[in-house]
Amino acid sequence: MKALIAHGDAASRERLRRIAEDDGGLGLAVSESGDGEDALHLLTGDDAPELALVDWDLPGLGGRDVCRLARARRRFGAPYIILLVPDQERAGEAFAAGADDCLMSGASGYEVQARLFAARRFTVRRLVRR
Repeated sequence: MKALIAHGDAASRERLRRIAEDDGGLGLAVSESGDGEDALHLLTGDDAPELALVDWDLPGLGGRDVCRLARARRRFGAPYIILLVPDQERAGEAFAAGADDCLMSGASGYEVQARLFAARRFTVRRLVRR
């Protein structure tokens, strides 16, 4: 399964990549993006990933807008998007923008991996139903 990690900070992208590619049975093929415009392009292209971790504070086009626009452009077959929010107060905004889930930025690796497992399970079920 393809996954996108979109974060403006290279060290954070690397940390999230290591978590996603950890040999925990996720089986994710991870690509990366460092800005919102590129992330939106990847999420709406013909070979779009099925799963995405998108940071709230992406350079260029923020994560909330990436989420909203990806949903608008790909109503059917839109990826499962986990939005990384800076604080709990932003969770409502994340879901209103179309996020399937949200996590606090800097969440533990265990929590990120648990959410990825759940997202993968949900996404596989959705793909099988098609």
